[in-house]
Amino acid sequence: MSDGFETGGTAGRGSAAQASANILVDSLDEHMAASGGIDRAALLPGMYLGWCVRLGLVTQAFKTEHDVAVLRLNYGEGSGVELLVSCGGRLHYNWLTAQGAAFTRDYYPGYAADWASVFGADIYGVEDSWSNYDLLAPVLTRALYAFNGHAAKTAAANDETKRPGRWTFWR
Repeated sequence: MSDGFETGGTAGRGSAAQASANILVDSLDEHMAASGGIDRAALLPGMYLGWCVRLGLVTQAFKTEHDVAVLRLNYGEGSGVELLVSCGGRLHYNWLTAQGAAFTRDYYPGYAADWASVFGADIYGVEDSWSNYDLLAPVLTRALYAFNGHAAKTAAANDETKRPGRWTFWR
């Protein structure tokens, strides 16, 4: 991209901290041509951001910087789409906690497929509503639980390889 931002897991120019701050998960720009409008382009990343906020997967710095929009979202007066648009239409990894960023790196590439399984093939023909959010949120939450379970099993397996077996202390 010409503005110095990178998408996905590749680092941009500058220091590691600057590169980390500039890594995009998704943006309105990625969806504009196919969606036909800003509100529709913001649906996928906006609902995802809203879900991340509601599950505590965003940093305190993000909540502080966008306090009014986050509060409106949490009280059901605003939406993730509105929050995303108020943040410049971009979803950045550095807005997410360590858990949120790890999950997003793993899950987000397949997110559109889960979206389509919930709402159908016209991924931009979905209304930005709490009833639609309520259909999507359990899918995202199940994926997070599965990710956390897998991550916990992987960590436990790695931990087990570092410790002696349970009966080795008898030797």
